[in-house]
Amino acid sequence: GDELFDADAVFPGATWAGSRFVRAWGVLSSWLTELAKEVLLRGNQIQCAMDEEGRPAHKGRRDLLVELLASRMPGECSFLTRRFHQLVFALGVHQALPSVAEGDLWDLLAAFLLQAVLRCDTRRGVLEPNPYTERVLQHQVHAAAKRLGLTAAELEGLAAVLPEGARAKAEA
Repeated sequence: GDELFDADAVFPGATWAGSRFVRAWGVLSSWLTELAKEVLLRGNQIQCAMDEEGRPAHKGRRDLLVELLASRMPGECSFLTRRFHQLVFALGVHQALPSVAEGDLWDLLAAFLLQAVLRCDTRRGVLEPNPYTERVLQHQVHAAAKRLGLTAAELEGLAAVLPEGARAKAEA
């Protein structure tokens, strides 16, 4: 009997079988709509309900997106909660979301987006520079990238999806 049951089995198609970088890049690209980039770079306010009442699939994805991303926010970043929620409500949900089984991908994307919010708000002068929080988020990004098997070059490729003002400043 034991060979009939695999405790680690996942429904076929529930997780991505291809390149982890391609998966992360595709999800991030589909999420970062022009509206999301505006909210990220300029701190624009948007209507949270955003005309999704007539689109139950979009509303369901948005609710799940908020839950899965916000639950990954470290306590040290709680001061970013309002801005992070503004960004998450602006992300595109026209594509299916990654499976909840893709926890490492969710971890990476949440830390990556939080890092972008921190950088943009610091550059706009809304926040004082916060090297400690930047290091916490950098550690989370690198830890998730390592679990996904992403290289430093692939992380740079992901950063290229972000609007220029949200990327790390080039080292001199």
